[in-house]
Amino acid sequence: MRGINFQSLLKNWDAIIHKLCEEASTYDVLQIVHQHVKIMEKDFKSRKINAEKIEQASKLIEQALKLLDPEG
Repeated sequence: MRGINFQSLLKNWDAIIHKLCEEASTYDVLQIVHQHVKIMEKDFKSRKINAEKIEQASKLIEQALKLLDPEG
């Protein structure tokens, strides 16, 4: 199985998010992104790589999730 083409992903990011949000709620899409960021954070920490920016991104996503669904 071939990996993700990250260049293509970055070039088409807006279209990808727009399509995802048509099929799922913004909250659901953001939850998936947050899960991925948490996995990256653990990976960075296990490799002893500075994960400060990823931790910061995770906190901002958590804040956005709370704003979108305060009961969640």
